[in-house]
Amino acid sequence: MASAKTKSPSIVETDIEASASQGRSASPDPTDAAPLVHEGSVPDGPDSVFSPARTGVIVFIATLAAFISPMTANIFLPALPEVARDLNVTTEKINLAVFVYMIAQGISPLFLGGSDALGRRSIYLICFIIYSGANAGLANLANGDFAGLLVLRFMQACGSASMIAIGAGVVNDVCSSKNRGSFMSIVQAGSTLGPAIGPVLGGILAQGFGWRGIFWFTFILGALVLALVVVFLPETLAKARANRAIPILIRKAWIDLCLESRAEGKHDPASLQEATPTSTKSPHQSWRQRGHHALQACWTPFRALYVVGQPEIFLALVAFALPFACFYGLTVPLSSQFELRYGLSTLQSGLVFLAPGTGVSLGALISGRLLDRSFRKVQTQFDRERLAEDELEQERRQDELVAGRHDSVPSTDGRRDSHHTVVVSEPVSSTKARGLTKEEMTALFPLERARLEYYPHWTALMVVGFIGYGWTLNYNVYIAVPILFTFLQGFACGGQFGILGCVLVDYAGGKGASITAVNNLFRCLSGAVVSAVVQYIINGVGVGWTQTIFAFISLLAAGITLVMYRLGPGWRRSRFEAAAAKTRRRAGQVS
Repeated sequence: MASAKTKSPSIVETDIEASASQGRSASPDPTDAAPLVHEGSVPDGPDSVFSPARTGVIVFIATLAAFISPMTANIFLPALPEVARDLNVTTEKINLAVFVYMIAQGISPLFLGGSDALGRRSIYLICFIIYSGANAGLANLANGDFAGLLVLRFMQACGSASMIAIGAGVVNDVCSSKNRGSFMSIVQAGSTLGPAIGPVLGGILAQGFGWRGIFWFTFILGALVLALVVVFLPETLAKARANRAIPILIRKAWIDLCLESRAEGKHDPASLQEATPTSTKSPHQSWRQRGHHALQACWTPFRALYVVGQPEIFLALVAFALPFACFYGLTVPLSSQFELRYGLSTLQSGLVFLAPGTGVSLGALISGRLLDRSFRKVQTQFDRERLAEDELEQERRQDELVAGRHDSVPSTDGRRDSHHTVVVSEPVSSTKARGLTKEEMTALFPLERARLEYYPHWTALMVVGFIGYGWTLNYNVYIAVPILFTFLQGFACGGQFGILGCVLVDYAGGKGASITAVNNLFRCLSGAVVSAVVQYIINGVGVGWTQTIFAFISLLAAGITLVMYRLGPGWRRSRFEAAAAKTRRRAGQVS
């Protein structure tokens, strides 16, 4: 611990830029931001059990998997008008394919996100089998089978939605804390490319091979990554790797089994046997235990929903969900609007998506750097204030010590007056007198001031982007102008998502994965609702007023962040003080 003259313990921020870049996935799919932690509280993990070359292969596979999820969400968008014509449905109905995809994307990680209990490799295998099967069905979908499209898109989302989160878990497994950030940024780079590249690929494939060509491509890509998982990706989670109840073919990569079988002189890798500890449990008990663990793994994510009861977290979730939904209100009808007003082909419509996709990526990157700068500024001010309080506390204790010595001198009658003696301990250092624990730091540090400083600026850009895009499109202004406004709107969205994603994980403390799952649920459900109704709104009031409505909704989200800024610190402090009082009462009862 530092002395009174040294800088007081402070909160440090980790992986800001990686956190912000995560917000650029799944058009966009913000996920994790690094929580605020007490300095030195994160131990350096052990070195990976895998060689550097093998770690590189594992991270490469995780990156490909992370790319698939947001790419699949966006690759279908340029082909929506063509699919509507082939299936004989209206534009309003074809948007339901986006609606069901986002519903599945929101809820499926709650069921398929149990990799912390079941292992990364087993969840990867399940997800890719579901994903590949759904793509094969979509590629062979008959004309007019609109119900089949909805069902298979739902399954496709179930197979792909959890891949980013699992990839983050894989990196956490195979990398120590000293190099985890660089590998995590590689995985996040894969998820970042998805929203930008997906629509372009979709436009090219639909133009050259028809919209079914999109799903043949995703089927081949999914099957290829599944093969890479089977052959090269071992189980990376240590407790799952050591669990002999999991079949060896699930826990080990095929290449490892082949090498082991060659070393043992066997020809069939699947025939390898492991020394399994003797157990007194019957097979029935063993399978019942496995079922219990599986159910527990599926139920665990639902327990994360309790955080919604904290007002600042609920407000942050809503503030995140509103602009996310508005962003989908811009991108979902993008192809049909540009095709209708400017006569673009499917390929050309896909290229239009480069503007908002690039804007989101760039906005999240810049937002991460601004968050870093703002945090350092507020942290320095906070440390300075705490140091001043430490010095005042030290002076007060010194004064009490002097006063105590003065009051204990003999009185005029020769007796020592002990009635007014002040009992003080010896002077203690600043960190002992005023040092804060991690929980105290989370409760007392001005998170909102550190994180929300630039949010109004991003909101202003977003409002300009929505209104400018809507009305230039409404009056058929030269095509470059509305495209420029889509870039501006995406740029602002990326900045906002980076800020709010970081705020959420800051609020959650060490439960970043749980809050990410809840945030995914909120934003996907809100995006699904807007995807289903946006075309009806455009038909009713026009594209200009539709985008103006979205601009006002963005202002509403900014108002929510203002409430967080004003009331959030008090809520956190009150909750911390209540918890501390409860702890003291329990300690008193025990004593």
